[in-house]
Amino acid sequence: MRVAVVGGGITGLFVARYLRSRSVEVTLYERSRMGAGSVHAAGILEGHNYYTINNLRYLRRALRYLGNGSSQVRRVDRRWLSNYLRSFGRTLRPEDLARVAELGSHSLREYAALAESIDDFGFRMGGLTERYEQPRLFQDALRNLRSRPTEERVEVTEEKDGGGSLHYPDMGWLDTDRCIHRLTRELSGVRTAIAEVDSVRLDGTVGSSEGSDPFDRVIVTAGIACRRLGLPITAVKGYGWTAPPVPSLRNAVIFADWGLAAVPLAQGVKVTSGWDFTFSADNRRASALWSRARTLLGSDGNVPVEQGYRPTTPDGLPLVGRRDRLIVATGGFRLGWSLAPGLARHAVDLALDTAPEDPFLSRYCGTLRTGRLRGAFPS
Repeated sequence: MRVAVVGGGITGLFVARYLRSRSVEVTLYERSRMGAGSVHAAGILEGHNYYTINNLRYLRRALRYLGNGSSQVRRVDRRWLSNYLRSFGRTLRPEDLARVAELGSHSLREYAALAESIDDFGFRMGGLTERYEQPRLFQDALRNLRSRPTEERVEVTEEKDGGGSLHYPDMGWLDTDRCIHRLTRELSGVRTAIAEVDSVRLDGTVGSSEGSDPFDRVIVTAGIACRRLGLPITAVKGYGWTAPPVPSLRNAVIFADWGLAAVPLAQGVKVTSGWDFTFSADNRRASALWSRARTLLGSDGNVPVEQGYRPTTPDGLPLVGRRDRLIVATGGFRLGWSLAPGLARHAVDLALDTAPEDPFLSRYCGTLRTGRLRGAFPS
């Protein structure tokens, strides 16, 4: 069997890895460099966690982020907006949330297995702390914690000023750059094509600068480009920096009031910020966001910025589905790294006909169609 993988981000790399482990002939297409759309992320691994956005709680947080400059709305996909409005307030079944949790659990096991083999990408299960400065935000977080099912342990600390923190001791992180390098090095037997894909077809044909090539299956993991295939996907742009070490930072931290995350790495601190609904390549906002991050962390100096586009579904949850010979795996939103191996495994199972399609994960895939991908990403 010949399978094409379109997108060399973290999900695409795991897809290629799993396919080769099953002796499949694989061609991996990436338009720039492996991991280019993934390495800006902090690399926090949240296990059983999940985030839904089609509700009043998320909408209130989004409005606060707009008000304090952490977010900006410039453009959303119209198909996404239509589905967002239709699904607003819709609750999920416990079995659907369990499915997302299973994806996260599989992903943690995969990262742990990689680290056990060779610990070269900073994998640590050192805990995650969510810090809240504003009492109102902290109380909202506590109410949400009590109302949702979760298998994660959590330690609550309340401060005298009304703020506080939630510490999840079973969560962790990794170095996104080093993990991408590790997976890329281990692509033995995978043909890599650094080429922009022009189009993918339901019949398995991939058109690129290298020509038109028929495959038995095509798995598209190219994030926001999946909207060109008829899916309701919009972009939430984020920025990432690798800063000098911060001695006081001992575990992964999310500054919830500002939508900013920081994790300690061997060579420094990985910082991410920004929740911009836009498809623009403009990164002029990055300097202001970095200035705020420096203040919160007590860090010095200016460092280069990377940016990426979190692919987001109308409810904020991932999707994996199939139509004919075309399979898609996307929609990780802020849990892209936490879910990538799990999404990849399910996509490979669909491609090889070793597992049935999951009705929840494929909920938007009935509109999958042939599409042109060229120009789907900002240049």
